[in-house]
Amino acid sequence: MILMSALLITSTVVLAAQGPGSDSSAREFEVRYREWRQEMEEAAPNTVMWTSPPDYAGPARDRIATMGLSAVPIAVERADEPWVTSVFEWITRWHSHGERRKPQGEDRLWVFPEFPDISYGPYDPPDVRLILWRWWEEADVLVPRLFAERYRLWKESVAEGSPEQAARRLQRLRELGVWALPLMIEKVREGDGDLIASVSYLTDGALPADATPRECLDWWEANREHWTVPPPPAERITPEEKAFLQEWRAQRPAAGAARVASVCMRRWLTREQVIGYAGPPAAATADGTLEYECTPGLRLALEFGRNGYVVAATFAQADEAAPAAQEPWTDEER
Repeated sequence: MILMSALLITSTVVLAAQGPGSDSSAREFEVRYREWRQEMEEAAPNTVMWTSPPDYAGPARDRIATMGLSAVPIAVERADEPWVTSVFEWITRWHSHGERRKPQGEDRLWVFPEFPDISYGPYDPPDVRLILWRWWEEADVLVPRLFAERYRLWKESVAEGSPEQAARRLQRLRELGVWALPLMIEKVREGDGDLIASVSYLTDGALPADATPRECLDWWEANREHWTVPPPPAERITPEEKAFLQEWRAQRPAAGAARVASVCMRRWLTREQVIGYAGPPAAATADGTLEYECTPGLRLALEFGRNGYVVAATFAQADEAAPAAQEPWTDEER
């Protein structure tokens, strides 16, 4: 494990110099990912796609892991490919628990406690790419709250003398992944040495589990950057795509309509973001669909799911009887 951690830090330094999500990092990820998929398909050809990560240990998996946290942007972008979600979990130690609930009078739903606005029907597969995107973008806000809550519950179990419950709650605390490291370090600084083993767990042994509090704090000061997740992009679309949408806002060229749909779908834009980039729609339906005019008689309809993001983009002949958009668009949205 110590050797693995040393490789992880060394590889992270090299890839960080290239830049998270850079073309060279993406190519390196592609090579290692393909090797791993081939290894897994040969070792377990009948294994289902979403089996839990421990089933996938092997040399090829370790080579992916040595890319370190600089691979997070790449893993998020490709999370809808087989097993890439597991890659994200290995390198960040993050894990989310979907729960099945049955609201009164409704079918059972899959829900995610971290994101109450995201839910799926009983037979709908979760949109893992959206979940990873949301976590990556919102972890800086979510983790402090979740950490405080889970830390309190863990300490309550310890005080009550419930070792099994305490172990489960400690694992839930650890499942916040490397995002919890700064908060754990702060607790160690305040005198809670019991979290040193968790710091060791989240860093795959880079910090020895039997380190002293002073050694833990010194180690963190020396290695903080290696264990900090690259921030998400400020904008989900490139400057070129943004410029294109703003140009389309004024001209509505039919030739670019398919590209507009592609930008909106590929970048998981919210309703507010679409309006901000493309301007007020030509029409808005009661269910929240936005319709943009491409050419006289042809419209692009963007549908939004309960999670707030574009879920479908379709083209249709404009309905002259369709109600015009009546919402009070703000200057910022324009």
